Order: sequence, then C-alpha cells, then structure tokens
Amino acid sequence: MTHIITPEYIQHPASKHLMSKCLDLMPNPGRYTSAVDHLMTVRYDSDCIVSLVVKPAIYFILQGFGHIELAFFQKVTTSQSFLIIGPQMPMVARIKASRDHPLIVLVLHIDFKLLRAVDIMASSGQNANLLPDYWVTNGAMDVNMNKILLSLLNRSDQKGSALQLTPPELVDLYSYFMKLPQGAILKRMSGAAYSSLIHSIYWANDRYTDQLTVADLAKEADMSLTSYHRHFKAITTLSPLQYLKTVRLMEARRLMLFYGKSAADACQNVGYGSASQFNREYKRFFSMPPHKEISYTIQFNKPVYQPLSLNHRFKPLPINATVI
Repeated sequence: MTHIITPEYIQHPASKHLMSKCLDLMPNPGRYTSAVDHLMTVRYDSDCIVSLVVKPAIYFILQGFGHIELAFFQKVTTSQSFLIIGPQMPMVARIKASRDHPLIVLVLHIDFKLLRAVDIMASSGQNANLLPDYWVTNGAMDVNMNKILLSLLNRSDQKGSALQLTPPELVDLYSYFMKLPQGAILKRMSGAAYSSLIHSIYWANDRYTDQLTVADLAKEADMSLTSYHRHFKAITTLSPLQYLKTVRLMEARRLMLFYGKSAADACQNVGYGSASQFNREYKRFFSMPPHKEISYTIQFNKPVYQPLSLNHRFKPLPINATVI
C-alpha cells in the first residue's frame, strides 16, 4: 500500500486530497500528462540520480525528498515545497524514494503568453529591472496552492471543449504567485529581454551538436555580443559556451547510460571534435573518466531512464529501468 506521508503541521485536508488525487492519477512510477496544458505529474518509487535539461517551470514537491543541483543552485527539497526555475538549465537530482514513500511532483511549465497577460493585469507599476536579480527560488507550499492545484487536477475528469480554454485556476495560480516574494522571478520572466534570451537558449539546445559561437546566439536573440553575454550569465551564472559544454556532457552521459554508446561515439554524437578534450572535461565535470563513471552509476546509483530532451536520432536500448 502506498502511504501519504506529510508532517503533521501540513496535514491540511487540501494537501491530503491533492496527494490522494495524484496517487489515483499515478498508480505507478512515471511521467503523466494532465488535462491541463503545461501541467504534468511525476512519480519516483526508488532512490536514483536523474540528469536532464529542465525548462522554465514551477515544481511542486508534494511528497518526498531530493537534492537538486543546478550550475549555481543547490537545494534539498522536502514535502510541500515549491521550486521555481527560470532559465532552461542542466540539472542533476538525487532522489530518495520507495514504493511505500514515493516522491510526488507536479510540474507546471511556464506559459509565457499567459504569464505576461497576468503580469499586465496584476501590475503594480513595479519596474522589472529593479527586481531582485535571481532566477531560481523556492518556498513552502500553503493551503491556497494545494486548493488551486487540486482544482486543476480535477479537470482530468472533464471531457470536451471545456479543456480547450485556459482554466481560471491557472490564472489564479499565476496571480497568487505574483503576490509572493518569490513571484518576483515570474515578473522578470514576463519581460521582453528574458523572452529573447530564453528563445536563444531553446534555439541553441536544438543545435547543441553544432559548433555554435556566442555571436550566433546573440544574433538569434537580436542583442549585441556584449549585452547578450552579460544577460546570459546573469540568468544562468554560466557563459554561453560553458552552458553548451554542460549540455553536451550531460547528453553524452545519457547516450552512454541508456543508448549503449561508447565514450568515443558519444563524444562525436554531441559535437566534440577531440576525444582527449571530451575525456578531460567529462572527468572534470563528473569527477571520473567516462567508462568508470558510467560503470559506477549503473552499479551503485540506479540510473532512471530519461528521454533525451534535446533533438537526437537514437533509440534507447531495452533496459530494466523505470521510464520517467
């Protein structure tokens, strides 16, 4: 039997009902879409390490524990907490979970058009350029968040044209976050400069195997080279080339873990021209050479299969791993 484990001080009926609803929708580990655009549910039932490129989103950790590592941010997530990630970033998550105590997460990918509309409606005249300069934040979930999310998930039971409209609960959720201190990041994300930057990052991720230059990315964002480099690093704390290198290394690791590629093949597949450079940078990033790190991960860290989030032409090998 799967148990709902939440500390007594957050065992409000709304959080209990939301967890029950999620468990009904997710009887087994995996990723599940919902009837609401941009909203998905995720369940893990075992300890594992997950590496992926995350999109701008609000992550609601309803139950369970995990250690999140981004380039510039580390956080232990706990039950009934939320995490807002602004930039599209490579992330490593170390998850603690079991069948009796699963990790349950709701992921709301940011709808930028809706976010801008809500920001205009709720604008207090605050200049986005004066807001705190951060792009990842977290906090504790409250009763209102649980109620709104429960109402959104209940739309999974609806059929027909009602689901083609923007749910009012989604507007309510964005509006509610805008009033919180952590909502400043959403206001920053609704700005034009951010939209240009995130577009260029999406564009780069679709071409991560190419030999892109910072000038290529700046041109795509319609910014000067100096301005683009400054804004990019402000959002990600990485230079554009450091970001691309991180993405390539993480994708190479995934090709070796789940697609049966050798280090030499993975090196070429992600755009490295030099095997020695790839091995050197892989060891610096993952603390071990490719073959040793992959063997260690398979033996001790129970890797969980993740579909490649970037464009690729490979099919995964049949493996005995949970598909998340």
